[in-house]
Amino acid sequence: MKKPICFFTIASNEYRPYADKMMNSLRKFTDKPIRIYGQADIDKANKDGYLGSWYAYFGAILSKEYELVINIDADSIVLDNIEELFTDNYDVAGTLSNYPTNQGASLPNVPTNKYFNIGLLASRSEKFWNDWKILNLKNMKYYYYGEQDVCNSLLATGEYKVKILDHEQSGFFYGGVGRPFWPLFKMVNDKVVCENRIVKIIHFAGKYIKKFEYNESGLFDKKVCEYFDKVIA
Repeated sequence: MKKPICFFTIASNEYRPYADKMMNSLRKFTDKPIRIYGQADIDKANKDGYLGSWYAYFGAILSKEYELVINIDADSIVLDNIEELFTDNYDVAGTLSNYPTNQGASLPNVPTNKYFNIGLLASRSEKFWNDWKILNLKNMKYYYYGEQDVCNSLLATGEYKVKILDHEQSGFFYGGVGRPFWPLFKMVNDKVVCENRIVKIIHFAGKYIKKFEYNESGLFDKKVCEYFDKVIA
């Protein structure tokens, strides 16, 4: 019999300091187990042929052991309860890509209001993780956003019941708030709010973004930065 829930994060040597901060923040809001896949695990995945397609590779491993597997990127901060992840009314749940610019939403057959950023992705389907893993080997090289595009193409088939965590009516942002909106973050009743929506996770996505240097960036309100400092400690 499978165990209920497990988070996982992928942390190369470069990303391990970020992962430690992310995990500190996650621990403020849940006691669910989290598995860290470090540089040695990444090297093994690469040796097995899964170069750059690690999400599905490690998700497939964990899905043999857990009913619900949740990936969370190391360059994220959990800011509030994330109870929407723990319901059973989906096969795959995720966050939309980089609101409001929808950067990364590159597939003509997937509308931007349904295109996921895989920096936060949850699934109750072992089949999903394995299908995604297999399709990465076949198709990832043909897509601009690689594993993320493969995932979105798979979800667009309609085979899986999909839950969008931060659709406009949800009242939440679950990681996909882009840089143009960071200066609008403010503290309201001990919660980070943007456009009257609670920011549950911030994901510092982007190859050229300096991770966790929010105090020096000039993009965030001082009280928001103080809250970030509190939850990652």
